[in-house]
Amino acid sequence: MSLEQVLDGLQKGNALSCYLLYGEEEYRLKGAVDKILDGLLPSPERDLQLFVTEGENEDVDRICESLLMPSLFPGRKVLLIRDTRLLSSAETSADRVHKIRDLADQDPSRAAREFLRLIRLSGWSPEDLAGGGGQRIPEERWREVLGEEAATAMRTWLPGVLAACEGLPGESAPPAEKDERLLQLLLGGLPEQNHLILTASSADRRKRLFKAIAQCGVVLHFPREKKEGVQKGQLRDEARQLLQAAGKELSPPAWEALGRKTGFDLRFSINALRQLIDYTGDRSVIEPADVESLIGKTREESVFDLTEALSRKDAVRCLSLLGELLRQGVHHLMILSLMTREIRHLLHARIFLGEGGFSSALDAGMEYPAFVRKAYPLFRERFSAPGAKKSGSLADSHPFVVFQALKRCRSFSTDQLVGFLEELLRLDVAFKSTAVDPQLSLERFLLGVCR
Repeated sequence: MSLEQVLDGLQKGNALSCYLLYGEEEYRLKGAVDKILDGLLPSPERDLQLFVTEGENEDVDRICESLLMPSLFPGRKVLLIRDTRLLSSAETSADRVHKIRDLADQDPSRAAREFLRLIRLSGWSPEDLAGGGGQRIPEERWREVLGEEAATAMRTWLPGVLAACEGLPGESAPPAEKDERLLQLLLGGLPEQNHLILTASSADRRKRLFKAIAQCGVVLHFPREKKEGVQKGQLRDEARQLLQAAGKELSPPAWEALGRKTGFDLRFSINALRQLIDYTGDRSVIEPADVESLIGKTREESVFDLTEALSRKDAVRCLSLLGELLRQGVHHLMILSLMTREIRHLLHARIFLGEGGFSSALDAGMEYPAFVRKAYPLFRERFSAPGAKKSGSLADSHPFVVFQALKRCRSFSTDQLVGFLEELLRLDVAFKSTAVDPQLSLERFLLGVCR
């Protein structure tokens, strides 16, 4: 069944006993839950007849008791369990990893809680991470939990999530899974006026509980759309409704500016749009200047600016951007990994320029369109192995990244770049094994590169 069919059934008085809504597209999922609740419980009844439980606090026995107990008031009774763990398994770990990665920048505390759930599901305990233990765990063990995402995660979002885990209060491990009673209750039928709604970011379709819900209720899936064109289309539809209700318009340049800030992510974009509607007051058109003024730089933009300033040896700009990133909450190990990637790309570019006469095909004043047409095909032919697994090499990068690295590497010698990488390795070891000041150490490194 589709959401439209479910809502049409509710309008006709055909309410099902159980609804499961799962998927990574959180904004659409939450909107669907609200619409189903509107159909089950009109607003005046909701305060007394709706009972909400978070997945981290769920207890199967209490859930069953609540579902069996008749309402104290006339009408329907609804139990909503948000982000249930009853449908998780090792098979859903990849979906959880993607969710944690997406939350790492926007909501580190929530990403940390999701991460603790993931490691418990994989047989780890929070004690394995205590006292900086997560940084001492070898990559092989991380691969057991994070899968193919492990190597990338260790260089990017994982350090920040581990730091956020240290700040969480101690939590006991979740109770052992015992969903058999709930499964039998659903198959036997709930009291007529009682209903269960479950939400989850992922669900193992092979579990008996999943099949029982599909049999006696309805399952709605909200996957995150991977095609950018479809993402933009979904966002346009939601944004159009929101803007029309507020009597506003979003100019085309403002639309593109909003996309750069949010990556056209549905939830983040709509939240930003709501803020823009309030920010612009009586004005009917939202302009790019409003987007820039209200939302400001994203972390990705600040990181890009930092690596650009590093390549230009702009010490003042580097120190300013480093401070901005740290104030935004970007973990120092993540900044270190981004610096390492930039220096490595510059070293690769320097080596490439000296190999096989490639430099003769690259004019120092060449513009990007001409580079893509003339030099990049030659670069790919010489330095990229067809069908090889991506290794983080410059040859695996986007053409614009290659273009920028080949231009900037001329400011450094090969020996300098090798020395910078060795210094970054020493910093990595120091950050993970000593109590050095991360900001001071990174500032010293930046000044050394720019000197």
